[in-house]
Amino acid sequence: MDKIGERLKQCRKSCGLTQEEVAKRLGLNSRSSVCDYEKRTYKDMTVPNLQRFADLYGVSVAYLLGWEEETSLNHYQEKVIELMSE
Repeated sequence: MDKIGERLKQCRKSCGLTQEEVAKRLGLNSRSSVCDYEKRTYKDMTVPNLQRFADLYGVSVAYLLGWEEETSLNHYQEKVIELMSE
């Protein structure tokens, strides 16, 4: 798994979401679509698609690409609270 896939998975788990929940929130066909993104086997890995993930997880595309290093644990805790209230 590459940096993008690792970060997608890390963000999802830190937000306490399953692949199925992410697929539903992003309007993807299935859980396997999220799995493909996390394994970086999805052929449609575009900036707009990465932006959708970044928006959901509350991080930047630059973070998902590995261009930025730090996203605080407090940020993830805030995002989990926000997601649970939806």
